[in-house]
Amino acid sequence: METEKIIRKYAMHFLAEMAALILKWRGVYGENTLENFEHGVEVERSRYREKFASLRLSEPRHIATIDATARTVETIAAMEISRARSQGFVDFDPLVGELYRNRVAMEKLLQQLDGGK
Repeated sequence: METEKIIRKYAMHFLAEMAALILKWRGVYGENTLENFEHGVEVERSRYREKFASLRLSEPRHIATIDATARTVETIAAMEISRARSQGFVDFDPLVGELYRNRVAMEKLLQQLDGGK
């Protein structure tokens, strides 16, 4: 049960970090804004890669859930970078609420830990 809580905590904290980075860089239109945002996302991506790698080694019974959650984190990071690049600025997606959808998707994934509850 403790491992499930850790996986859930990592997932939710990553989403909070993405929201914080977007809040930090939205509305900033300087020369290096996109690069700075991308760097911040990459720092967080790397940090969570290490967390999940460590968890894989210590909790091999949960490797499928750990890997699925880690892949979701990677996907979210890539999507946020791609969206910022394509828009030319950093902001929350006003049309579809991408981070909210990511949170819902992450919560559905993590429900596997609770046996589908």
